[in-house]
Amino acid sequence: MIYDIAIIGAGIVIVAIVVIVIIAIVSNTGSKKSSNNNNNTPAQPTTPTVSSLTCTKEGGRDEFSAYGEVVSGKEDIVVMYSDGYLSSFGTNLSLGYENEDAARAGEDAAKNIYQQMLTASKLTTDPFDSSYNVVDNSLTVTHQADGDTIDETNARALGLYVVKGEVVDDPDTLIDNYETDGYTCVEK
Repeated sequence: MIYDIAIIGAGIVIVAIVVIVIIAIVSNTGSKKSSNNNNNTPAQPTTPTVSSLTCTKEGGRDEFSAYGEVVSGKEDIVVMYSDGYLSSFGTNLSLGYENEDAARAGEDAAKNIYQQMLTASKLTTDPFDSSYNVVDNSLTVTHQADGDTIDETNARALGLYVVKGEVVDDPDTLIDNYETDGYTCVEK
């Protein structure tokens, strides 16, 4: 009888040890899975820092004489940056004239001026999105470029400087250049 009790006791101890080992293995596996999940969690995407520079010039014949008999006009240059890199560059020129014929003559002048800039840059086609719209006695001219399409060859067509083969597009230099040319610039 004592022998039977010893065998039953040993069996209980062995079962208890097996249960403890199984619990320990399952616990460690669960911990490893959760720690692996933490290590494999994808990083949260970061939102790029976006900033802008807007330079504006307003006036009449004196400021926009190259475009014909302008009564009033405004030009906005909008430069966008993402994480400090140029992401887009655009110009919007809005000119008012006495009549539609004068506005059409201003459109021709604007096209010729831009074509001269393209030719000076040795470009045969416009690499940017450009539009010329005359409505009644108003002319609107826009040129828009993505930052990655602007390079040392075509930058001059947008009025940007190129120094030692690099496009100069940092906000401080652009502010200096545009304010020297009579624009008012605001950086955001």
